[in-house]
Amino acid sequence: MLHVMTASRTLLILLVLLTVVPVSSVHAEQDSWTPVQFAFWNPIQIFDSERSVRGFRYSLLKGVNKDVVGLDLSTFVSEAKGDVIGVQWALIMNKVEGSVWGLQSSVIVNQVEGGFFGLQLSGVNVVSGDMSGVQLAVMGAHTRAGHMRGIQFGAMGSFAEDSTGFQVSFGGNTMKRGRGLQIGGGFNTAESITGVQIAGLMNSVDKDAKGLQIALLNIANDMKGLQLGLINVNKNGFLPVFPLFNFGLSADAIASDGAYVELNLGPSIAEDSDISGGGLSGEVDFDTGFAVGGAVGYRLSNGLRAEGNVSYRETDVDEVTGGGIALDGAGDVSLVTVMANIYYDFDLGSPVKPFIGGGIGVGIIDIDSDDSMNVLVVNDDSVEFAWNIMVGAGYGLTESIDLSFGYRYLGTTDPEFDATLFGISGTLDAEITVHEILFGLRYNL
Repeated sequence: MLHVMTASRTLLILLVLLTVVPVSSVHAEQDSWTPVQFAFWNPIQIFDSERSVRGFRYSLLKGVNKDVVGLDLSTFVSEAKGDVIGVQWALIMNKVEGSVWGLQSSVIVNQVEGGFFGLQLSGVNVVSGDMSGVQLAVMGAHTRAGHMRGIQFGAMGSFAEDSTGFQVSFGGNTMKRGRGLQIGGGFNTAESITGVQIAGLMNSVDKDAKGLQIALLNIANDMKGLQLGLINVNKNGFLPVFPLFNFGLSADAIASDGAYVELNLGPSIAEDSDISGGGLSGEVDFDTGFAVGGAVGYRLSNGLRAEGNVSYRETDVDEVTGGGIALDGAGDVSLVTVMANIYYDFDLGSPVKPFIGGGIGVGIIDIDSDDSMNVLVVNDDSVEFAWNIMVGAGYGLTESIDLSFGYRYLGTTDPEFDATLFGISGTLDAEITVHEILFGLRYNL
């Protein structure tokens, strides 16, 4: 019992001394550092707040030092007057007056007065300077006066002065100006933007915008691009207000008016075709084929271009299945299309111009196929209505030459062919759907 009382008395005296004469009275020179720091509540810490830490710091309630390099842990608050390089974790708050390079995580808030470079995780993230990396916040992510380069996610909201990258939020995104992508469950707002805005309710741009807006309500003062929504407002649009879609009519959206010719080729993938006839049904599987084509068109200065396209694709028959029997196929299927297409090119202020397009026309389908046992033999052709949609991007190699890369979905009305099944003549109904990846070369006349 005497030993316990003596130990208790000694501990009480130490606590009183720590309170009256803090251990931090062991002052250090301004540029001195320590490999280890333990803090209770500044100034009650082993070394004073002017000393830097290069190694490990643990703060029970609140530790304050100059620079921290290494691992910084706190069950309440961590604070640095200078910079932090490494990993900083606090239960309540991390506060850095300088810049941070590395990982910063807390349950409630991270606050950085300088720049941030790395990954920031918290309920609320605030960076006053530049931010390069990823901000993930349960409530809000905020880059005050600097430039945000990377990904910013705030469940309730994301805010950036300047942004190059992605802003994502279930609530809304706000930026003054930027390039990239905004995805908001509720709204997206910007003073000016070059890129894409996608929102559940509303997109709004106060000044100029280049790119694409998708929402129930799209509002832009000067939109050089495409708006898709229930209501689309664009002072410089096809009409100031237009339902379903609207697009900008600025004369400097792309190059001047002029004609062009284009060649493209790439792999062609035909979907498996359901077939029926003579009371039987089955399926034809195709190998991957090829597509080649050319177009002559005319581009307008508002981003629109129209063309006539002729393409040829061919694929081999891989397998014929019917009546529970699978047989090796033989022969091929070819499809020639003559299409009238309309495109819209998005000007993002760079040589790369994304595009979307669509068109209608005529498809001439020729099938010359049988199977290993000549159970099903088809040698016929059919002329059908055809349609296609395209999406991709062009790259301005020179003033006269553009390279393009895109995807095309092509379909036709269901053709009907003369066929022989088990030696009996009849008709065969089929389905034609094609997916194509195309590489193109365009010459502007």
